[in-house]
Amino acid sequence: MKHICSLLLVLVCFAMQWAGALNMTNTMEQCSVSREPVARKISLKLPIRQEEFHWRFMKKDELLAGKLLLTIERNGKKQQMTIFENGTFMEGWSSPEESQANGTQDPMVKPGEIYFLFKSEKRYETAPGDTVELTLTAKSDLEGIGPMCAGVLPKGEYKAKGTYSLLVDKFQVAPEIIKEVPKERLDAFCKLMSENASNTAFLENWQDQWNIKVTSNPGWLHLTPEQVKQRKDGLEQMKQTGGISPFIFVP
Repeated sequence: MKHICSLLLVLVCFAMQWAGALNMTNTMEQCSVSREPVARKISLKLPIRQEEFHWRFMKKDELLAGKLLLTIERNGKKQQMTIFENGTFMEGWSSPEESQANGTQDPMVKPGEIYFLFKSEKRYETAPGDTVELTLTAKSDLEGIGPMCAGVLPKGEYKAKGTYSLLVDKFQVAPEIIKEVPKERLDAFCKLMSENASNTAFLENWQDQWNIKVTSNPGWLHLTPEQVKQRKDGLEQMKQTGGISPFIFVP
């Protein structure tokens, strides 16, 4: 039981780093030992204010009909990447069929929907201290749902600036975990995380967030008002401290 709990702790801690808080909590740049630009894949989440960790849009085609542009600036020089435009993902970019919504009751993205996480297979130069800017053009009102509420992101142009929430070169497990967790479990976990996190820049640390118009409560977790308050209080606690809140994945 102790081994299982230790591994679960690693999963939760990493999931928290992966999820980010989308509003400039303490950055995780120190996870990379390199201060120089390194070619990494990119993983980003859109900065939805009311549902910071998980959100899915109900109509994939309506979101993709607009445009999503990512700009990385370093020492006055800019890299610009179009992620999708006019109904099509640019080469090397995609959104996973399954959300990363660990702990939710509805982690699957249904046909015709799209999760708000976007990933690249192509690698781009990234370094601690980069400034990143995200620009979304929504050609229509975009309906969506998260764990706590459903709502609409109104038609228009949205911008957000920030930096990386996590820079990873090679995924590694803390030595104390290696000693405690059985090798077969640890090997499977390390293989999964190495495939998904190594050589990746996570862009989930935004100064600016985009407001949705809440249309109904609850969201897909069907929480009571008291449970929603508990989750929100946990989020606020994490924003203030940059630490891990126990409420993020608990209904």
